[in-house]
Amino acid sequence: MATAAIFSSLRRRRSPSLEAFLAPVDLTEVALVQTLAAISSELVSCFSNKVFFFQRRNSRSLIRKIEIFVILLEYLRDSGSGSLSSLPSTAILCFKELYLLLYRSKILLDYCAQSKARENAAATLFSLSAVHDYKKRIADEGGAVEALAGLLRVGTPRGKKDAVTALFNLSTHTDNCARMIEAGAVTALVSALGNEGVAEEAAGNSTTNRDSSFAGDVSVPMSISVPVL
Repeated sequence: MATAAIFSSLRRRRSPSLEAFLAPVDLTEVALVQTLAAISSELVSCFSNKVFFFQRRNSRSLIRKIEIFVILLEYLRDSGSGSLSSLPSTAILCFKELYLLLYRSKILLDYCAQSKARENAAATLFSLSAVHDYKKRIADEGGAVEALAGLLRVGTPRGKKDAVTALFNLSTHTDNCARMIEAGAVTALVSALGNEGVAEEAAGNSTTNRDSSFAGDVSVPMSISVPVL
């Protein structure tokens, strides 16, 4: 349930390369197609077997689309310089746009492969899960509860605390109980009680969830997208 807004709002640790903003102006048609074929092939080989901590479905979908470009570009590259030199100007313009797209795709895939991205997503879910109207929506999102449970097992201390809070918030919605058991969230919560910092967070949340009711307290537009870990 992700949108482009989620991707565009991500903060990167390092500045993107100029290739992400400047299309090549000094390449011949043949050189441009060869460059595109090499870039797209490299992206597929580098990220096909990567573990994505954030936006997994979108990242995999992006790679599959790039694989289609690889087939097309390699076909054009191998067809010979004669056919490439006769390409219309609109096709060349599209190829230059594709050059920018591929470099920007690399930025997104690089970020989604960072473990820090998963913690950022957990923090977002932690905030959204406090709103009653979102509890079931988050639990119904494919992989969200499983990802929180996984972060609770192997995440950093900060990530584990956000995950345990989000899971406790989700557990206060009665329709989520079966889903959380099925996703292994209950087992992960019980196992996490052996971690002192997480146990304190869990104890605090269990008290809060017992004494407070979020139902109907907050009204939030339902257009907000649920980030997929």
